[in-house]
Amino acid sequence: MAVEVFAGNAGDPSMVAGQVDKVRKRFGIEHVALVGGRGMLTTARIRKDLEPAGARLDLGLEDSGHPQAAEGRRLALLLFENDDREGARAQRSSPMEKAEVSESAKAKAETRRSPDGLPVHSFTTLLSDLATLALNEVTLPGSPDHAFPLMAKPTELRSSAFELLDIDPAKDVAM
Repeated sequence: MAVEVFAGNAGDPSMVAGQVDKVRKRFGIEHVALVGGRGMLTTARIRKDLEPAGARLDLGLEDSGHPQAAEGRRLALLLFENDDREGARAQRSSPMEKAEVSESAKAKAETRRSPDGLPVHSFTTLLSDLATLALNEVTLPGSPDHAFPLMAKPTELRSSAFELLDIDPAKDVAM
């Protein structure tokens, strides 16, 4: 996991393709999964810039009109978000009415836990938690000239998030 901060005068659409390429080269990985919110990129920009680069965009929790938007809702189980859209829609009498908060989302807000008992996060705090997974370079006392990579054991929350995103850090991280 890496973090980079950009000046506030550049929009997401103009930055994403270059960052995908940078991440792929820097970490030696083939497939990049970006997680973002609706409005981050248009369908045209996704098709033009991301798909040819081999990147998958998980579009946060809102419907973007892009076929991968359904994939992007996978993290909703771990976030303070509606993860039962159909349940929320069923609570309104007309499609023109604002969707209500689902019973599942209300339960998460009240208990601060997912249905699996994991702590529920905001998108920002979930990313912060995921960013702490470490890849260590280990040497043994008897062999100081020989090092090997060893990934820290992910917490149950991290394992669940990676599973929801269909990411296997042990296979998807260059070592």
